[in-house]
Amino acid sequence: MRRLALAVALAVLFVAHPAAAWWADEGDCCGYDGWDGPVYEAPAWEPEPAWEPEPARGPVWEPEPVYRPELVWEREPLAPAPRYEAPEPAAPVAREPVAPAEREWAAPEPVSERIAREEPPAPAPQVDRWQRAAEQGLHRVDQVHAGDVVERNGPGTTYSSRTERADPGTAARLVTDVAAGVASGLEGVLWNERIVRSDGRYVAGHVYENFVFDGRQWVHDKYVFFQDDSETVPLAVEPPHETVSPPAVDPRDPTPAAATVESGPPAAPVAPGARAPREDPFPPVTVPIAPTVVSVPPPAPPRDARAVVVLAPQADALGRIEVLRGRAVRLWLRAFVDGAPATVAGWRLASGEVSAIGPLSGGGEDPFTGMWEHVRAGAVPFVLSFDVSVVVPVEGTRWVPATIAVVVRAPAIVE
Repeated sequence: MRRLALAVALAVLFVAHPAAAWWADEGDCCGYDGWDGPVYEAPAWEPEPAWEPEPARGPVWEPEPVYRPELVWEREPLAPAPRYEAPEPAAPVAREPVAPAEREWAAPEPVSERIAREEPPAPAPQVDRWQRAAEQGLHRVDQVHAGDVVERNGPGTTYSSRTERADPGTAARLVTDVAAGVASGLEGVLWNERIVRSDGRYVAGHVYENFVFDGRQWVHDKYVFFQDDSETVPLAVEPPHETVSPPAVDPRDPTPAAATVESGPPAAPVAPGARAPREDPFPPVTVPIAPTVVSVPPPAPPRDARAVVVLAPQADALGRIEVLRGRAVRLWLRAFVDGAPATVAGWRLASGEVSAIGPLSGGGEDPFTGMWEHVRAGAVPFVLSFDVSVVVPVEGTRWVPATIAVVVRAPAIVE
């Protein structure tokens, strides 16, 4: 009975639990642990596919870009401003009259007492003019310019300035020392003129700047030139004169053809018993002399000297130029004597409407710089005139005029 009961229990257990069938199929009765899940299976290994390069792609067609015009910005119309309306006047506010305060009347204070009570203002500090002059590098003037002196003594010529001792209360300083023929750049603003020597060059000297005191500081007054130079010019030698010697007289000929006996006054009557005067054994003889013939060469005609204006130190002469308005232009002066280049000792602006940027005079190698700020209608030119000091051989220096016409053009206006 026990065996039958055990078999029935096992049959019931097998039918009730599905894992029992799997266990029965496997035939492993000892390895069952009571887990009823699926059996783990290892994944099958598959080889990785071999790498293959991608096929080359041909050019891809792309559509052409379509350009569209940019939008034009338009200004938005401005809205009209609101009309101004004046506010209505406020109604006046009624105020009660205020009674004036009752006080005793007092007479005003006299002005003299008020001024006496007030403190006097502090006096302005006194400025020592000569201490201020020393601070500015100036010296006190004790001799003033009294004129220029030119002394000629034979072949030598001395150029100097005469001074007088005085105390004008001014101050001065030395600006520069200039040598002969060297331009100082102040020839156009000098108080006295700087003259030239016989060779056409400026004389040497010293340029001083004069100052006056205005109560606080020293201000510029003028430029004064003190000349200090000398030169030696050889004297011209006069050509020898042609003379004709008198004809020779033969002493053996008692009555030469070219000799005449000068007749004296009539003889006075001789008194009886008186002795007749003794005749002069050597009577005076007058020999006629032919007139002296001097050959003087005819005067040489004056040499042709002219001056021109150029735009560069080595350029052709121009009589008319065109410049832009407001553009600075530099002009040089050149000279010719009998068609050959000559030396320019100096120049100065004689006349002309121009805005000068530099000095109005200078040496031969100094340019004139100017500009024009206006344009004349109809292209009417501005005419500049210069006085040029030209060195003429044998004659010395000669002032020659030079002119140039300047047409001013306006730059192009780009809208």
